[in-house]
Amino acid sequence: RGASLREWMSCKRGRDPTVERPEMSVKGIADVLSKRAELRDRDVWIVRHAQGSHNVSVDYEYDPKLTAEGKQQVRSQRKLSSQLPVDLVLVSPLRRTLETATGLFPDHPNMVAVEHLRESVSATCNIRLPISDLKKSFPHVDFSNVPDDEDPYLARFEGPEGVEGLRGDKRWDALVSAECIDYETDEEMLARSNKVLSLIASRPELRIALVSHAEFLNVFLHAQMVKGAPYRMYNFLENCEIRRLAFQPPSDAKGKDEASPDKGLPRVKAAGKLSDGGARFEGPEGVEGLRGDKRWDALVSAECM
Repeated sequence: RGASLREWMSCKRGRDPTVERPEMSVKGIADVLSKRAELRDRDVWIVRHAQGSHNVSVDYEYDPKLTAEGKQQVRSQRKLSSQLPVDLVLVSPLRRTLETATGLFPDHPNMVAVEHLRESVSATCNIRLPISDLKKSFPHVDFSNVPDDEDPYLARFEGPEGVEGLRGDKRWDALVSAECIDYETDEEMLARSNKVLSLIASRPELRIALVSHAEFLNVFLHAQMVKGAPYRMYNFLENCEIRRLAFQPPSDAKGKDEASPDKGLPRVKAAGKLSDGGARFEGPEGVEGLRGDKRWDALVSAECM
C-alpha cells in the first residue's frame, strides 16, 4: 500500500529474452548442472513463488500475498509439481512463498520454513510478518528453524519506531514509508546460499524442493559454478517456474574448472556510439570510425582488461 516506484521495481523482475534456456531432461523443467558436493546423491528442485501483488502494483499489502493470477499459476503448475517425488519442502517464510509451496505440494507432511531462503533486503515488500502470525495461517509448516519471531531485517530499514508492538493495518501503516538504508550485498546473499547448501547436505532427505524468490535464487544459481550454463545476474526465474539442480561430478565436466557461468552466451551487438566503458577493453584501434558489421567484427574479439 503506497510503495514507491523504486521499491516496486526492485521487486518486479523478469527474464532477459536474449539469454538461451538450458536443456530439459524432464518435460517442463529446465536442468541446471551443479558441481557443489553438497548436492551429491540428491535431487533438488528450485521454485520461484507465483505472482504476488508486489509484482504488478505499487499498492501492495504488508508481506504481499499471491494475486488471482498467481493462484492460477500455482494451479497450472500443480500437475507438474505433483509428479516430483519430493521428500522435503524448504520454503522462505514470506506469505507469497508459503502460499506457493502449499499450493504446489498440498498436504505435504514435511514442509520447513528457512530464513536463509528469503528475498534480499531491498524493499518493504520483502519484510515478513511475525512468525507468531504466520503460524496461524500456515499451521502445517514447521517454523522451528526460524529463530526470530520479528523480522530481523527490520533493523535495516529507517524507521519506524515501535513497530514490534503493532499488528495488522496499523503495523503496515507504520512500515509502508520505511526506507531500506542497509541493502544486502550479493556477497551476503552468496553466504546465505552456501548455508542453504549446507542445510541440504545435513538433511537425511534426498529429494528436496526449495521455494524462494527471484533475486536470491539467481545468486543461488551462481553459487553452483555451472559450466557453460547461460546465466547472468539478470536471468531471473519466472513466477512459479521450476528448475532442477543436477549434480555434475568434476570428472564429467568439460574444460577448465574455473569456467565462467557466462560462457557460451550469445553476443549482443552494441548500438550507437562507443560507451565510455570502451576504454576498459584491450583493442581494437580505430573502432570509433567503424559502423555496422565492420564495427562489430572489430569489437567481437576485444577483451575486457
